[in-house]
Parts: sequence; structure tokens; C-alpha cells
Amino acid sequence: VIAVCPPWGPFSQMQAINKGRIDPVKAMRVLYAGQEHLRLAVAGCIWQLNQGNIGRSILFEHPAWATSWQEPELQSQVKQVISHMRQFGMNVDGQGLNRKSTRWVTDMMPVAKRLDRQCDGQHSHVVLEGDKRTMKAQIYPPRLCTEIVKGIQEHLREKHPSQAFPVEVFAEGEDIDEEAVEEEENSGEAEDSYTVSEEEKKMALKIHKAVGHSQKPEFIRFLRAARAHPKAARPTTLPRSYQPGRVLGIDLFYIAAPGGGKMTTPILNMVDWRTNYQMCEMLKSKGPEEVWDTFMSIWVRTFGHPEVVVCDAGRQFMGEFNENAAAEGMVVHQIASKAPWQAKKTERHGGHFKELLDKAHSEIVVQEERDLRRLMMEVEQAKNRYSNRSEFSPIQRQIGQWPRLPTAILSDEGIDPLLINGLMVDHIEKLHEMRRVAYKASCEYNARQSWKKAMRARPRTWTKYKAGEYVFVFKVPRSRKGKHSSPLEEPSNKATWVGPGIVITPDGANLWVSMLGEVWKVAREQCRPATSDEKTGIEVVNAESYRSIRPLP
Repeated sequence: VIAVCPPWGPFSQMQAINKGRIDPVKAMRVLYAGQEHLRLAVAGCIWQLNQGNIGRSILFEHPAWATSWQEPELQSQVKQVISHMRQFGMNVDGQGLNRKSTRWVTDMMPVAKRLDRQCDGQHSHVVLEGDKRTMKAQIYPPRLCTEIVKGIQEHLREKHPSQAFPVEVFAEGEDIDEEAVEEEENSGEAEDSYTVSEEEKKMALKIHKAVGHSQKPEFIRFLRAARAHPKAARPTTLPRSYQPGRVLGIDLFYIAAPGGGKMTTPILNMVDWRTNYQMCEMLKSKGPEEVWDTFMSIWVRTFGHPEVVVCDAGRQFMGEFNENAAAEGMVVHQIASKAPWQAKKTERHGGHFKELLDKAHSEIVVQEERDLRRLMMEVEQAKNRYSNRSEFSPIQRQIGQWPRLPTAILSDEGIDPLLINGLMVDHIEKLHEMRRVAYKASCEYNARQSWKKAMRARPRTWTKYKAGEYVFVFKVPRSRKGKHSSPLEEPSNKATWVGPGIVITPDGANLWVSMLGEVWKVAREQCRPATSDEKTGIEVVNAESYRSIRPLP
């Protein structure tokens, strides 16, 4: 069901009051914009009715005294009824009930019956003039909304008698998924020992959404580790797979060049998103050719071709890099511009590597590039060996074994007489028990923190965009050189809303937008739909532009 109410200001009888004081050209523009909105709304309703084989319906509303009902687009055979808002308790300023005649067009007979209510004319009403009463009257009374919802429910029951429909309207607009909060079978508790309340089900559903809709066993294990009772934009996620070679994140960061100074050296950062195994290599330049050659010689030569390569929209990952990756059978997924959180795993591991390298660099003097390269290798090995994830390090998950560590305490290069005599067996068992307890406490702490973070998370709305919709993008405007650009204009580093742009097509968490003669790939979080005033301005400008370029007769 779609409910349509296009702007009725251009068709209001109030326009006749200011007829002699409004510029005729401006009045024609307003009327033209109103007609365009009306045609678009009617076209959407006609399309909706043509989908009758899948049970779609419409609800169109306009003031009964509006001149729009004289337009040929509204001369329809669909059921039309008139409502007086007084019958639904409209009282915009608390001084008395308001009549306000409204006409409806719908194909749902139960809704039409509930809306067909008129005043008998034996009551006094407050006139909707002055003190912005007309604008306040645009808000539907709660009783009217209730009648519309009940009428829609009756219509659905008549169309689909075998299906059950909810009898209440939830404030959040979401149905409660009972399966997501169902208790695990054979949990050791009696069936009548505890009853899950509705509030606890809602809390569990909130946690279930916040951690990424994980599977039931993983979700229950997560709650138990966090010691949480089953009570309840996605802030945290649960690991799903450790298989290496599937998704590889690559990025570039910069470190100080050896010898001091302000020179920097580009570093190619490569992280397996499944195992967290990381490799970093120095680059001679940041061109696509150099990046591709280093990627092939360091990662692909050792571990083979990954299925998906996630990178940013930098120029170093375009051109030859993109073409060669496609030729090798790899899918290159570029994140949106200025949205590093979409590749947060790569960014986080790159930042961790830089912190470890800076700490090691502060204790060792590095004068040559060879020394810096050696230090990077040691930091990389230490990070891949000693970072723990579910009792295994990244290097164990990547290559399937623990590499040999020369001169290590527990290395098997020589025979230790203390181990042969059994003098340290109890000591090693105690050490292993301490590690197990420490790991258990760490897992419970991390799960507890994730649970708290999910509990504090606010609901994140998902805005749906359609092709052809006007949007604005929040970013730092790029300075452009042109023939008529002023030398006094200085580029600003402050982000602002840039637009308007037109949505070409949605792409998951991103949007392809036609903006300023270019095609941008932007994140949904950085976009907002154009307001009604902005849309009206865009349409007026487009109409004027079309009129100016139209050939003269």
C-alpha cells in the first residue's frame, strides 16, 4: 500500500487572496511545479494499481476544495470519499475543532468506509486562517491514522483470509522475530523454570541485529561468554570463517624514511581478512605498476591469488592494477571515497603495525634502508606470531603450522636434561593452565565489552535510495580550475553538503551518483535526500534552463 499526498499549495484557494500581489511569472512557476508533482503522484498510483495481480493498493489525499481535482489526471473511476477532520478530532491550536474537508481516492473499500465521515453542519468550527493554522493542519490526527491502519488490516484480511496479520501497530515499525530469541534446546533448565518476557525478547532481538544477525549457536555461545541473560547500525560482529585466501585487504600508508628528515616512504599493507595475517613491503613509488608488481611478488607468489581484493579508490589501485587483477580472475572491490570505515580491518591492522614499528624504531637506530627493511620484517613476524585469535595465531591459520624459532626457550634443537628428568613437567602444566584461564578471561571480557557496546548502540536507519532521486553528498569540495575561476578563490578544507546530484544506482552500502558532470561512488552515510524546497528549486531551475535553450518559433 502506498499513500500519496503531493503538495497542494499551488492548488489552494488561498492563492486567490494574493493573486494581485504575486508576480505572474512566479505564480506560473509555482503552478507548473505543483502540476509536475501531481502528475508524478498520479503516475505512481496508476503504476501501483496496474500491479493488481500481486495485491497492491493506493491511498491518495488532497483537500476537497483544491483546484487540483479539476485536473484531467484525477478524473478516475476509483472510489472517492470526503472526510471532515473534525470527525477525527482535529484541533490544531487547542481553541476548538477544525472542519477541514479532505477528499480521498482509494481502491480499498474498508478504508473508504472508515474515512467517509462528514459533519452535519450543526457545530461551530475554528477557521484555519492566520497563526500558521494551515501548516499545522497538514498533520494527520492520531484518530485518523488509527482508522486508516484498521481499514488496511480489514482490506488485507479480505484479500488474504488464510493469512494472519498483526492487530497492533508497533512504534518501532518492526515485527518481533520469535526465532531469534528462542532459548536453546536441552539447556539443562526445566521448561517452567523461567519465562522470557516481551521486554527480554526485544532486548535479545536488538543484540541479534547489533552483532550482524549471527547464527543461533554462535549467538547463544556469545551470550554465555558475556554472562548475559537472554535480554537484549551493527557495532560489533562475530567471526564466521577462518579460511585463508578469500578476502584480502590492501592499502598504502607512509612511514618516516631512514636517516631522519621530512621524507616519507610508501608501504604496501596487505591483510588477509579471515586469518589477520599481514605482510608489509616498501615501495619505490606509488604508481599502479609498482603496486601490482610488489603485490604479485610478495603475496601472490607465496599464497596464491585471493578471490576478492578490497582497496580504496586511490589512483594507485586503478588503471593497470585493476586490469591485471581482472585478467588474473580476482574481483577488485573499491570502497567509497572518504569512507575508510568500510575497510576498517585493513586500516586497523595498518595502524597497529605502525605503532609497533615506531616503538621498535625508538629503541634501535636505523640509518640505512636495509636496516629499516629488516626491522619491518621482525615487526611483521612478531605481530603474526604472537597475536592470538581463538587459540591460534595468524601465521598458524595462514600456513597451518608454527614456524621454527631459533634459540627459543621451548625449541627442540637440543636436549634439555631438566625436561628429561621431569623436573619442569608440573611447572609447564601450571603454565598451560594459567594460559587457559587467562585466555578464558580474555574471551569473556571481550564478549562482555561487545555485549555492552551492542546494548548501548542506537538504532541505525537504512535510507533507501532510488535511481533518479536527488541527493546531497557531505564531503570536502575539490577545487576546480576553469577559464573563469578567480585567483582569489582559495580551496576550503571544511566538509560541506555538495549537490544536487542524481542517484544512478544503489550498490550495497554505496551509491553511484552523477555529480557536477562526474560519477561519484559515495557511502550511504555521507548522503541525504534533497528536501522538498530543494527539489522545488531544482525543478524550477531545470524548467528555466529548458525554456532558455528551447529554439524560438
